[in-house]
Amino acid sequence: MPTPADAIGYAKRFVGNVPVDDTAIKLRILNDAAAKLWLAAPWRWSIATVTPVALVNDQQDYVIGSFPGTFMYWYAAQMNDVNNIYNLNISATLHAHTKKGRPERLAVQGSGFRLHPVPTGYTTLPYVFLWYKKLMTAITAGNVAAELLATHGLPDEWFYVYQEIVLLKAYLFDQDPRAGMAQYANGQVQYTGQYAVAEAAIQEMKNQENLIYDSLGIPITMGGK
Repeated sequence: MPTPADAIGYAKRFVGNVPVDDTAIKLRILNDAAAKLWLAAPWRWSIATVTPVALVNDQQDYVIGSFPGTFMYWYAAQMNDVNNIYNLNISATLHAHTKKGRPERLAVQGSGFRLHPVPTGYTTLPYVFLWYKKLMTAITAGNVAAELLATHGLPDEWFYVYQEIVLLKAYLFDQDPRAGMAQYANGQVQYTGQYAVAEAAIQEMKNQENLIYDSLGIPITMGGK
């Protein structure tokens, strides 16, 4: 099964004697490529959930007892008040506030989250269902030869996408013109060379992968929008 070491070996064949497989630069290239792919979309293996949280009337902040150690940021949130399901918009941060009503926004707060407005007046308390983006597992000397499926959850079928990004990073390290360029024109980014190959592969992966769905089959989107 394919590993990060296989990807750097692939790139090495293109750049020849350039030391992209040097101990230090190899890990930088592999991690930069992995991060670019990890953050490119809400891949199903990069999103996880926590146990639904019951809200409390007139309480704005909530602590999650088993707060995940792999937490990066809240990806999406839904509130279920028995009769309805509401998507909550994700904010970077929220001030403490006394405004009360049906919650519309949610932000990370310590080992949990903060709501706005503050929930109040519920006879049957609603629950908040949460999805979060996980932290990427770093590629190290200890796992560089481990399968990406095991370390990052990346299906073998999508290894070629990661491999194309590694090749791009290798070209950039070598200042090879085959890397191409990324530039803004008319409000859009245009790519050439290996940049274009890598971005096209990522887009193909996005097109083929399923959206994130909740337990009722409702699509989950960034920020609850």
